[in-house]
Amino acid sequence: MAPFIAAFYLQKYTAEKACFLTGTEGVSPAQVLILGAGMVGMSALKVACGMGAQVTVINKGTEKLKQIDKLYQGKVKTLTSTKENIEMETVVADVLIGAVYVTGARTPKLIPKELVSKMKKGAVIVDVSVDQGGCISNYKAYDT
Repeated sequence: MAPFIAAFYLQKYTAEKACFLTGTEGVSPAQVLILGAGMVGMSALKVACGMGAQVTVINKGTEKLKQIDKLYQGKVKTLTSTKENIEMETVVADVLIGAVYVTGARTPKLIPKELVSKMKKGAVIVDVSVDQGGCISNYKAYDT
């Protein structure tokens, strides 16, 4: 559901610059960053790719990233979870999907408040891991 929700909010809040998850003639597809390659992250990846988005997946372990590389044959950018990679991809993302899960524990805060403020105007955050505290620090959600 995360890519569908993101698509709705992208078209709702990007008045000054056209941005569609799918792209369209003359408009590039949205850049989607998925943090985590577990069940939720892989499902979000499948839907976002199916919709035509440009997708990057950042994950702590490399096994899932190798699996993604094999399945998507280079159509998906995969990176290991480092502070540098997260910062570099967050500032260019149109959509950020937090799909981090830690069994029996709170999720780590991978995106600090300062980094959220550097995101593109109109970028959409869908933090699926919010029930475990979320992986994005201190952001304020807007809904009109």
